[in-house]
Amino acid sequence: FYYANDLFTRFPRNPYFHRYLGRCYVKQGKWAEIESTWREIVKKCLARELGYDNLTAREGLYYVGLSLQRKGDQEMAIKYLKKCLEVSEFVDGNEDSGYYSSSLLKLGISYKKLGDKKNALYYFKKVLDVDGNNNNHETAKRYIADYNK
Repeated sequence: FYYANDLFTRFPRNPYFHRYLGRCYVKQGKWAEIESTWREIVKKCLARELGYDNLTAREGLYYVGLSLQRKGDQEMAIKYLKKCLEVSEFVDGNEDSGYYSSSLLKLGISYKKLGDKKNALYYFKKVLDVDGNNNNHETAKRYIADYNK
């Protein structure tokens, strides 16, 4: 973390160091810093600043959505995670990515937390339609099984 922070502090316009700092916060579980750093990155992507591309935007949208979900703001988390899906579809075409699969799963979880069984099941089942990443299939199957009890 020290080096990531130092590099980004010395070179604040460098998107590589910015992403690296954001990823360090993710590894450390520093959720306030995760949200603020990745929000800043998403803003720079939207402004089309040099080096802030669609892949970076997708990653940022995912982490902001995840942070919002953890804070309990399910409606905003859903908006960010759905946008992450859109960017994934644009970037990857027919290929499935970990961000795509994980966003589907997290959408199901947010809808479950909102008590929206129909949408929760829809997204949990969609996870099973894409390539398995990070145990997402097993997790989705557990959530589906819980609904079927």
